[in-house]
Amino acid sequence: MSPWTSGILSGILGILIGAFINHRFAIGRERAKECRAVIIPLKQKIYEHINNFDSNPTHKRIIRSDIETIRVYISEYRYKRIIRKWKEYDELMCKSSSTDNYGQEQWCSDFESNIKKKLMELNSAIKK
Repeated sequence: MSPWTSGILSGILGILIGAFINHRFAIGRERAKECRAVIIPLKQKIYEHINNFDSNPTHKRIIRSDIETIRVYISEYRYKRIIRKWKEYDELMCKSSSTDNYGQEQWCSDFESNIKKKLMELNSAIKK
C-alpha cells in the first residue's frame, strides 16, 4: 500500500470515529436537557411547598404522579430511593392533617419541622 493511500484511509477512519464520538456526545446532551426539563419543575414545586408551608401546608402538596414524571429519566435505584423518601413525606402529611365533620381539612402543626426535613431530603434525592 502506498503512503498516499494509507493517508487517505487513516483520514477517512479519523473522520468516521470523530463523527461517531460527536454523535454520542450530542445524544448525551439532548438526554440531559430532557431530564432537566422534567426535574426542574418538580424541584420548584418542592421549594414552593417548603416556602409556603407556614401559610398553607397542603397547598402545592407533592403527589406520587409528580414523582412518576421523572421515572424514565433516572435509574431504577434512584427512583426507588426517591419514592421511599416521598412515602415518608406523604405518611407525615397524612398524619398531620384530618378532615372535620364539615369536610374542612384540619392541620396539626406538630409535624411541621419533620415534614420540612423530609421535603429537603426528597429534594436532595432528586438531583439535576
